[in-house]
Order: sequence, then structure tokens, then C-alpha cells
Amino acid sequence: MFSDAFHCGYEFSIHCCKDWRIDVKDAMVYYEDNRKKEKQNPKWYNIKKQGNCIKLYCSFDGKKWDIVNSVEVEESNTEKIKMGFHIHLYGNQYHKWICNNFIQYKYERFAGKPVDYVGLLNRDWRNYAINPIVRFSYDKVVLIQKRGLWKYIIDNIKANRYVEIWLNEYFIQGLEAFHEYAFIHESLIYGIEEKQKYVNMVSFKNGKPLFLSVSFKVLEVAWKDAIHYNPLMYTFEFSPDEGGYDLDVRHIYKQLKDYFIGRNSSVDFQYIAEKEVGIFGNRIYKKIMEEEDNKNIFLKDERIAYIMREHKKCMAFRMEYLHEYGIITSKDYAYIKEAINKIQKLSQSILGLVLKHKIFNKTNTKDKIWDYMEETCLIEQKCYSAVLESIEKYLCDKE
Repeated sequence: MFSDAFHCGYEFSIHCCKDWRIDVKDAMVYYEDNRKKEKQNPKWYNIKKQGNCIKLYCSFDGKKWDIVNSVEVEESNTEKIKMGFHIHLYGNQYHKWICNNFIQYKYERFAGKPVDYVGLLNRDWRNYAINPIVRFSYDKVVLIQKRGLWKYIIDNIKANRYVEIWLNEYFIQGLEAFHEYAFIHESLIYGIEEKQKYVNMVSFKNGKPLFLSVSFKVLEVAWKDAIHYNPLMYTFEFSPDEGGYDLDVRHIYKQLKDYFIGRNSSVDFQYIAEKEVGIFGNRIYKKIMEEEDNKNIFLKDERIAYIMREHKKCMAFRMEYLHEYGIITSKDYAYIKEAINKIQKLSQSILGLVLKHKIFNKTNTKDKIWDYMEETCLIEQKCYSAVLESIEKYLCDKE
């Protein structure tokens, strides 16, 4: 979105149900329901300014252009106008989904991923979770073998689906295990170069995503060597629910309270999913700092610090969003914002020190990490206590 103090000439929106809507200065000027018509939205858009008139054009092929709408702007402001598109799910669907989730997480020492989010939005090697924005599906590997892996990948990519594939990373150049040791792990295929017979995919190296272009010949060897680890191939696509997605304030309140007291939130879903184990919420800090084995795991596995930092960034976004929605009052938000910003800075410092420790391994670095962890824990307890009080007032007023 390109705007500062001035409105964009147009705000172009695509509804999550394929509806097409155009707003001009917060007023809807065009709407078309494409769901029943099975009609595709145009893929090309252009904004042109002619004098004090701004015109919006669209095209299905990038060659033939049709005018959709135009707007007159005040002549004195024409040089300061900023024009651009703001493309989003209607009604801030994505933001609501983020705000409703990624609240509670757990620490499990012996798990493959020691720190992870809790709840149905999470997935592991066995199943995918319920998700209102992404649609998951799977196929049996034995059927893909009969069909041919290359054809399977092409068909899915052309149908706007990403393909998750299990590979022996020993064969994949650029990854840590390449020609060193066998390591079976997932990668995500998001594109293809059909003529050259290459796939574009994202893998992980040292806990960070790594984008690679891999020849299909190499990919097939790595896949065949890993088939016995997973008999399924997963695909997923961007496909929001037609009914939209609401902000669930009571759910957010409950999850925040569970995080605050360290309750195992997964027990609420054990009638449809396996109950999770571990240490939950704010109690994770003390659990890590109380036991030497947990300290060593934290220092060795930088993914824990990465996820903690991500969690704090998500919490900051959530508080800002709840404030914008009027759920957290401006008076309460002044303190909450200050505390959340401090928590974010501490989480960034902890991550930096963990990475530094992996290189230099100094005692004073470790001492700083534990000091920052303790400080983060204390600030969170005060901050989330204030958050819960503020949301509780909002819910009481709504009753």
C-alpha cells in the first residue's frame, strides 16, 4: 500500500471468495460477485494519472486494457497524490487469523522441535491442522509413482498448489547434509522451470529457510531414497473459507490466560487431536533456566530462540490490532505497548547472544542470556496481566 498522509487514488480489493471490489477513498465504487459465475478476476492492473483524473484499467492478458473506473481529485493535490494497490483478503481475514492464533506454545526437551506452537493450527509429520486460509490435501506415494513424479509436480503447480516433498538431503547441493550424511527432511516445491526441468523449492539450513533451484533428475533421486520414511505426499493451496474469518476475542482471552498461567491448552482439543505434552507458556523460561540440560539444549538449538522472537513479534502485532479494534483501550495500551516493545528487544538480544555463543562460547555471554530470560519472564507476567484485565473489561461491557 502506497500512502502516507494522503489517501491512495484507489484501494483495490479481492474478497476471499473471489469477489471483486474497488474502493475509492473509503467508498465502494465497483463490486462483482464472481462465485456463481465461475469467472476469473483480471490478472493485470494499471493506474494512470491524467491531469487531475486518475483512471484504473484492467487486463486479462496484459495487452488489451479496459477502463474500470476513474476519479477526479482536487487540482491543488495532484502533485502529492500517491497511487497504488492494496490487495488483501476482504475484512482483514489474514490479520484476524494471525491474531486469533500463535498465542500458546510449549517446550518439550526430547522433541524434534523443542519449542513449538500449540493447537489445531500446528502440524507435524502425521497430519495437517484445520486452517481457514490454506487447504491441505495428500496423495499416496504409490499412486504418484504410477503417474510419474514430474507430471505430479507440474499438475499441482499449475493448479496453484505447493508440494511438500520428503528428500534425502545428502543429494541436494547447498544443504548442510550434502555429500556428508543422510538426512531425511521436508522441502516445499513452489515453482518449476518446465523447459529446463528444474524445480524451485524452499528448504532449511541451520534453522533458516533456503531457496534453491534443483534439477528434477537430482530431486527424483533424493525423493526415491526417502520414500520409505513417508508414504504420503502433501499439497496445499491458498483457499480461504467462503464464510470469512472473525476475530474471536473470547478465544484470544482464553489462550492468553493459558499462556500466562502455563496451562496445557491442547487438552481442549483432545477429543479430536492427540493431547500434547511439555511445559507451556510463560513457565518455559523457568524450566529452561532451572535445569542444566535444558540450558544446554537452548544454547545449542538456535531454533528455540528464533521461535521465541517470532512469538514476541506476533504478540506485539496482536496487541496493536486489538487496540485498533477498540478491544484494548488507549489508556491501557500505552503501558502494554511499552512493555511489549521491551520484550521484543530482549528476545532479539537473546537470539543474538545465542548465535554469538555458538561461535565464541564465553561465560559472560551465557550469563547475559539467562539475565535477559529472567527479565523477559518478569515483564511478561506484568504485561499480560494488564492485557487480560483490559480484554476482560471489554468482554464485560459487551455482555
